[in-house]
Amino acid sequence: MMKAWLAGLTAVIVMAGAMTASAENKTATPAKQDKTRVEKAQTLEEMTVSGTVLKMERKKKDGTPMMVWYILKDKDGSEIALPKGKVEEFVDSSVTITGMGTTVSKRGTPKKAIKSISKIEKTAAT
Repeated sequence: MMKAWLAGLTAVIVMAGAMTASAENKTATPAKQDKTRVEKAQTLEEMTVSGTVLKMERKKKDGTPMMVWYILKDKDGSEIALPKGKVEEFVDSSVTITGMGTTVSKRGTPKKAIKSISKIEKTAAT
């Protein structure tokens, strides 16, 4: 009788410890995510870029578009990510875009992305 009671008490203590440990892990994750969001928000700067707007698509197996995004390919051949919205009417056109953007280094190469567009103008094709 005493051994059964002791085994039950041990099981309850182990379960309580496991529940406490999992609760601590869940509270640590959102704080880390908030820190990365703040760091990304602080890196925006004003940019002016020129090039050709291209529409990129990833399709499903049946051929329907699954994902659509827009890039600006400049004269050096580098690709700059653009936000959806104002750029659909400028696909396959040479443009100059002014807006707020960021530069991130991925695998040693800098990548640019425009996050918000303040002005977009068509330019003569070069």
